[in-house]
Amino acid sequence: MRRILLSLSLVITLAGVARAQEITGSKAEAAKSDILKLSDQKLTALLEGGAVAADYFDRNDGADLTQINADASMSTKTQVVNGLRSGSASKLLTMKQDEHRVHVYLDGNMVIVTYRGIGSHEHNGKVSNIRNQFLDVWIKDGGKWQRVAHTVTPVPGQ
Repeated sequence: MRRILLSLSLVITLAGVARAQEITGSKAEAAKSDILKLSDQKLTALLEGGAVAADYFDRNDGADLTQINADASMSTKTQVVNGLRSGSASKLLTMKQDEHRVHVYLDGNMVIVTYRGIGSHEHNGKVSNIRNQFLDVWIKDGGKWQRVAHTVTPVPGQ
């Protein structure tokens, strides 16, 4: 029985993967361009901080955003936006993002992007260097891109 359940789970998983094959071509390139522009805007907003950053996330994050932070805590969109507006969130001082890997799925309506960020931030008056890997999932709904998942993973040896 256990073997049957495992086999059934594998078939269902593989069927889902088969439907969500990465696409190429003009739709993929347009989606990649859109997401990289949004990523640049996000970095600019984060470096500005405060209301500018809060407005960016309020506009571009989905209402049901799942965010996993570098300390393994989880945040909702409301918590992120409120933290930025109140000034209780860390203030990004410097950041260079690179190594973007962008994958487009679902006929150009879902993008998964991974990238690296190296910089510094201030939290509770203490400045620290940061080096993280990020993963964002974007969904296009009604012609508008919304980020629905964001994870931050610290790179060991910071």
